[in-house]
Amino acid sequence: MSLRVLRFTTTDWVHAGLLLMAESAIAWLAINLLVQPVDGSGAAMSASTVAMLMVAALAVPRLCHDWGIWGSRFSVVLVAAVLLTTAIAVQRTSFPAFALFDATWIDEAFAAVIREPSAEEVPIWVVLISSAIIWWRGVMRGRPDIDTGLALLRVGSVILVVLVVAHTAFDRGFDDRRLSAAVLLFYSATLLAIAMLRQEMVPWRAPKRWLETVLLPVVMIVLPASILIGLLTRDLNGMVDLLLDPVILVLTVVFRIVSFVLVLLAMIILVPIVWLISKLPIAQPGEDNQSPVQIAQGTVTQVAETGSQLPNTFKYLVATLLIMAIFAGIVRFRLRLGFVPLESDDDRRSARVEGSLLDELKDWLGGRRSHQSTGDADSLAALRNDPRWRHTVRIRDRYADFLRWSSREGLPRLVSTTPDELQERWEGERFGRQSAAIATLTDLYDRARYGDVPMTEADALAMEEAWRVLREGATLT
Repeated sequence: MSLRVLRFTTTDWVHAGLLLMAESAIAWLAINLLVQPVDGSGAAMSASTVAMLMVAALAVPRLCHDWGIWGSRFSVVLVAAVLLTTAIAVQRTSFPAFALFDATWIDEAFAAVIREPSAEEVPIWVVLISSAIIWWRGVMRGRPDIDTGLALLRVGSVILVVLVVAHTAFDRGFDDRRLSAAVLLFYSATLLAIAMLRQEMVPWRAPKRWLETVLLPVVMIVLPASILIGLLTRDLNGMVDLLLDPVILVLTVVFRIVSFVLVLLAMIILVPIVWLISKLPIAQPGEDNQSPVQIAQGTVTQVAETGSQLPNTFKYLVATLLIMAIFAGIVRFRLRLGFVPLESDDDRRSARVEGSLLDELKDWLGGRRSHQSTGDADSLAALRNDPRWRHTVRIRDRYADFLRWSSREGLPRLVSTTPDELQERWEGERFGRQSAAIATLTDLYDRARYGDVPMTEADALAMEEAWRVLREGATLT
């Protein structure tokens, strides 16, 4: 398969990042359940250290793949990244009292590795093993899909319950707010990733329902859960602060960026105007003449002071409106790009697109997920047991083989691509007998897939012959 097919897109990075956040919450709770600092308080490994390892383990192998770094170069880059991130994790976790560039902690680390007396606050072997597991997971991580998200939601929920109960039972020094933050982060990131992955399965020509299928279901689940946690822990104000902290942080950053841009634009506009005004003979005798730059600086300072006196509520309102405008613009631009995710090797499209995320979660909780929710299920199982449809099944199996072969040849079938459109793409690559074979193969599949009459043995033999001609032509070329 070509690099064009395997290369991560921007959307893949977003999906992978959300799933990574969910896994980071579990990893952080698991590591801090195993060990405690020497003083017995706080977290053994900080959340930022876990996030640093998780992000590096995802980004380095994937970027090497996307940039074509293979062989010995890949090994060198990977080993260097593992050593660097592990060293930072050891310093920040086991020897936080030392500065990063202080060589003393390196001597202490070597002593701790061989179990000699050292100044370690957290066992260094726990950090090394944790880093190794995280990097193994990062190297083995594939392209994010909806099955990965659902599996993480199902398995992670069980693990999360065990970890929270264990933290409470063993009293690892975590307050309820930290545990609640980890739980909310896991479910928010996982549900958001699942909703976005489902949205990407919709054909690109169909309208993207971001509000009702992505944002609202996640908010309707996370917000009541947060309120319930606050009531049970008797810390409702703390939970409200926990939910608002990320929003306030984002709004603050956005407002600062907007203020900087406005000041910059004001300077660009006002400096030439003030300079032109300064050339006019309007200065009065005895007054100090200021340069255009000084006048512009004074004007900008007055504007900035006036802006700083505005109420915070107004600032956040303006920042929120700007975020909504930017988000709407990005969504419109994203839809115009018409990115289409790849379809599976099967000859049918997944039925998961139908319905809402809430319906899917309800089916999952009730244990009533359809057989189409797993890639290993046989979509033709019902027809295989009926002798009347054996030739129809044979034709559809051959078309599934063709889809897998077509993907390996660099022309995968996309979600929005019909069999006839795939045929047109192939006819631009193959000529003569192969072009006729592709036309025959597509025609027989259309009749087998969408017709209500069983196919005949002659049809199945014609499908086999077209498939043979197509493969032989590829071998000759």
